[in-house]
Amino acid sequence: GGPESARFVPVGDAGAIADAIAALLGDGEARRQCVAAATRQVAPLSIERAADLYAALYRRLAASGS
Repeated sequence: GGPESARFVPVGDAGAIADAIAALLGDGEARRQCVAAATRQVAPLSIERAADLYAALYRRLAASGS
């Protein structure tokens, strides 16, 4: 992730978290951009993609006799 898909705050700083949340709640465009960036980041990690990767791995293992 990066600044386009997340808001980084100091660890343990509840005020900074509250400020980051309030900023996103108050700025619809920034919120939409954040959601869109996060959605793009996780798209390759869908359950369907993971299932396809595991199925391909199992086929390779079965073919190799492992």
